[in-house]
Amino acid sequence: MKYFYLIITVFLLTACGPTNHFDGSYEGTVEGMDITVVVDAESLTLTTPSEDPINCVIDDYTENPTTIGCTGSWNASIEIKGKSLTIIPEGQDPGVFKRIE
Repeated sequence: MKYFYLIITVFLLTACGPTNHFDGSYEGTVEGMDITVVVDAESLTLTTPSEDPINCVIDDYTENPTTIGCTGSWNASIEIKGKSLTIIPEGQDPGVFKRIE
């Protein structure tokens, strides 16, 4: 019987484990530039048609809001509200991106 409880506990921990609030693809326009944002696990990538991608690491993908550290030595706060991802780089205006369905 104790193994039965152990198995139930393992299933509950797996089902209720940490979730990534940010996973998905998003699109938006910032200062006239179309930007695509892809979040997969701890990585966040920003791409534009004419620039090299910016790769970032999410500090804690289970927290909303949280922060990211990106190539080029810049940091930002990120937050999910409904189907929108907001990225707020330090000292700059925020960018709001809508989830791609």
